[in-house]
Amino acid sequence: MGLEIGIDQRLPLVQADPDRVLEVLINLVDNAIKFTPADGAVMLQASLVDADPDSVYISVSDTGRGIGPEAKALIFERLYQDPDSVDNNRSGLGLGLFICREIVRLHQGRIWVSSEPGQGSTFTFTLPTYSLGKLLAPVVTYQDRLRPSFVLLRVELDSAL
Repeated sequence: MGLEIGIDQRLPLVQADPDRVLEVLINLVDNAIKFTPADGAVMLQASLVDADPDSVYISVSDTGRGIGPEAKALIFERLYQDPDSVDNNRSGLGLGLFICREIVRLHQGRIWVSSEPGQGSTFTFTLPTYSLGKLLAPVVTYQDRLRPSFVLLRVELDSAL
C-alpha cells in the first residue's frame, strides 16, 4: 500500500491544538489504511481553497471500498459502525469518527466525507487560519466599536522564590 503526502507550500499557521489535530489525522489515516486493500493507496493533503481563505483544508483519501449513502449520513455519529464494513479483520467501537467530528467542531472547523461504493473515500476537515487580529478583537473592541482604552497586564512568576 502506498501513502502519499501533498502539502501546499502556501499554508499559513492554523489556530489549533496540535495534539488534538494529530489525533484526528491518526484516526483518519488509520481508517483509510484499514479499509484499503494492500494494492491500494492513501493520500494525505493539506491545502488552501481560494473561496475560503480563512481555513486550511486537510483531507485523507483512499482507494478502498467506499461508503454507501446510508452510512455517509450516519458515519460521524457516536457508536455508529457501517454494517457493510465490519468483519473479523476490522474492529472498533464506532467512536473514532465521532471524536474527530467533536475535535474539529471545537476548533470551529467542519468535517465531511465524499465517497461512493467501490470508489474509495475522502475525509476532509477544515481548521481556522491563525489571525492575531481575530484573537485580539474581543480585547480591543466592545459592541463592534473600538474601545477608548484598555489595559494589558503582564505577570511573570519567578520559580526561584
